[in-house]
Amino acid sequence: MRIFSEKGFSFVEIMVILTIIGLILGIALPNYLEGRSKTVTTTCTSNQKFIYTAATMYMMTEDESLEEMGDAEKLSALKEGGYIRGDKWAECPSSRDESDDDYEIIMDGSIVEDVECKIKPSQHKWP
Repeated sequence: MRIFSEKGFSFVEIMVILTIIGLILGIALPNYLEGRSKTVTTTCTSNQKFIYTAATMYMMTEDESLEEMGDAEKLSALKEGGYIRGDKWAECPSSRDESDDDYEIIMDGSIVEDVECKIKPSQHKWP
């Protein structure tokens, strides 16, 4: 005698599994998104510190000043001078475009005062 000959899961079993998966996602997804946001902010502030150091070194060693240049030109001059290598330093991780004007190098005369993120200036601020 066969009581049940069909193989597979019942509707209730599938609903229990989906509920468990939903609970796991409900707990894990917000933590993942918060961690990603913190990583993007940390990367952006790290880029700003690196560009600040590179611009300060440029101003101390080069004859040409960064004062009269636009933001993209300043980063380009830092790349051409060998102070910045690669393209990842010129872009904020929050940016959707691939332009080199995500950061603004703020000058006071011949002194580099600050580097600010143009994409999210209030969130990506370094001291």
